[in-house]
Formats: sequence, structure tokens, C-alpha cells
Amino acid sequence: MNIYYLLDLILFKDEVKDWLDIYDLPISGNKTDLIERLVNSSDFDLEDLPSVVYKESLQSIADLLELPRSGTKPEIWSRISDVLDQSIGMMNRLKF
Repeated sequence: MNIYYLLDLILFKDEVKDWLDIYDLPISGNKTDLIERLVNSSDFDLEDLPSVVYKESLQSIADLLELPRSGTKPEIWSRISDVLDQSIGMMNRLKF
């Protein structure tokens, strides 16, 4: 699953705009353009996700990853982050 698809799936347009606003980037355009602008920004850091999204968005990610969806935003993000870190580590090990 690529990052563009994931963000489009779980973020509301307003959340993407809020994230862009934090980076002082333009917030006009359709959701797809906004996500592309966000991900292509040199400031983009997935670790910023919990500070700009609604709890429901984190719960949606947890659902996709088949993780528990209960708890506070930091607790949910911690579970998600652990899985993402493991996935990235596994992908790095598989590279030749």
C-alpha cells in the first residue's frame, strides 16, 4: 500500500489542508492534489500525522492494520507506528 493511497483512504480533505497549513503550503485544490503536494514536500514527516488528524482517522488506520482501535490518539498511533516501523524494516531487509 503506497502512502498516497493510504492518506487518501483515511484522511478527510480538511485534515490534509490542516497539515499543509502547518508547513505553510498552499491549501487549494482537490484532495488528490493536496495529498501529492503534502507528500512531495521536503517537510513531510509521517510522524506528524497524529497531531493533524481526528481520532477517527487513526482508528481507520488501526482497522486497516487489524489493530485495536481503542485508546487515546497517542496510544493508537503507537500501535500503528510499531507496525509501520516493522514493515519498513522488513522491506529494507528484502532489498538486494
